[in-house]
Amino acid sequence: MGDTVQYHLERMVPELEDLEKRGLFSRSEIKEIVRRRRDFEYLLKRPSPLKQDFLRYIEYEKQLEALRKLKKKALIKNMSQSGEQWRNSLCDRSCAMRIMLIYERAVTRFKGDLNLWLQYIEFCKSHGSKRMQRVMTKALKLHSTVPGLWIYAAVWEFEHNLNVTAARALMQRGLRMCPTSENLWLEYFRMELTYVQKLRSRKLLLGLDGGGGNPVENSMTMMLDSQEQEYTNDGTAHKISSDTLESESKLSQNIASAVYRNAVAAIPSSARLRQNFLELLDSVDSEHTHVLEETICESLAQDFPTDEDCWDWQARRLFEKSMKQVQDNKVNVQEALRQTCQVYENALQTLASTSMYERFSIFLEELLSFNMVNCKYVKLLEGNDENLEMVVKKLVQLYEQAEKAGLASAFLAEKHIGLLLRWGKLENATDLATLLCSSSMQTCGRIWALRLTLKTKSSLDSEKEKIAVLELFQEALLQVPIIQAKPIWKLGRLWNILPATTLQLRNSYVC
Repeated sequence: MGDTVQYHLERMVPELEDLEKRGLFSRSEIKEIVRRRRDFEYLLKRPSPLKQDFLRYIEYEKQLEALRKLKKKALIKNMSQSGEQWRNSLCDRSCAMRIMLIYERAVTRFKGDLNLWLQYIEFCKSHGSKRMQRVMTKALKLHSTVPGLWIYAAVWEFEHNLNVTAARALMQRGLRMCPTSENLWLEYFRMELTYVQKLRSRKLLLGLDGGGGNPVENSMTMMLDSQEQEYTNDGTAHKISSDTLESESKLSQNIASAVYRNAVAAIPSSARLRQNFLELLDSVDSEHTHVLEETICESLAQDFPTDEDCWDWQARRLFEKSMKQVQDNKVNVQEALRQTCQVYENALQTLASTSMYERFSIFLEELLSFNMVNCKYVKLLEGNDENLEMVVKKLVQLYEQAEKAGLASAFLAEKHIGLLLRWGKLENATDLATLLCSSSMQTCGRIWALRLTLKTKSSLDSEKEKIAVLELFQEALLQVPIIQAKPIWKLGRLWNILPATTLQLRNSYVC
């Protein structure tokens, strides 16, 4: 152990001599540095060193380097006043190399610690790409089934090194190792769409979009370096560059389509994956994505015809897209509403279920309340009586349709009664509650409670009215199972109108 520690300390001698020679640290400070490093080295040479020992050593070296830079900055300032210049030496790079060496020893000892690898990679990222590539390669070999690591490596190649070929290779290798990772498929798809956008911007910047004498594009082109400027001014070179960019763009679009097809083949049961692909397409303004968008929509309708969430998501997505067109004056609000309602109606034809009726009603109720989640365009409906009337009529038709189909739920019934009350139709709401309590909702405590609430909205001053309410309470308790009668008992206690006979009836229920 002592020999190894001594070996590491002896390797530091040239660096320490350079620090003293350059006037960055005094001899007493260097002795303290040696002492601290010796203590850390002995900790690392224990039979079972801890991860925290390595991290504390690294943190000390980082603080030491920060101190060295501060002293170097002050020294350079003094040298500049006397006309001297700083020349880089061994001490300018030795600390970073030592930290990398400590990281290397740490990941060798703790190979399975992904967080440690990521810290190592992040440090190398700020100290040269070659070192970072070597460390990333090692990490991928040991953690080849971690999708996030492949994404990290590909994004770094794509954004930092500007090497789309290497990024594609990493994504493809990652998908071979993690074929069921939705995030990996989506990030590959996103990368190709981003590349298409970059090529498009590059084409506009170089004035290769066929627009000719656009002054804005010409001024942007003048910002390019002289070599590129000569290239774009030449007729033949201009044509070749345009063809190259166009072919690259088509290649990237074809790859994006292939990524989607392979993703669906690898994960056929995930509707959310296809929805995420559509959301990524929505973020890209390109006419070339319409065909792929239609393909994904058709596959959702074909492969998930009984998925209520999928139908609801498609309708809301169409509504947002239609409202964007409303803002651009391409369609009116009523047309946007009709298109969205048509999706829900198609869903009800394919999948007639209580849940689907409820989702449709929730969408329409949100429009009336002007609080639709994740929709910034809903305010366009506010203040327009014609549009609101259209939504109300559609809601009433929906509630009646659900009742006729025998798919009405307590939720839909409550919403129907609430809608009538909102528009001041107390008599109609009372009649509806009475009808429901005598037919499909005969055993539903919530609907009976609503009927009782509506009944008590009139005056209870006369004895005859009080008796009628009491009789209705007794009828409700006879019809509703005890497990669903809680809302009724709450009303009785709230209004203090439970007679002795009703309490006896309650006791008989309990018995």
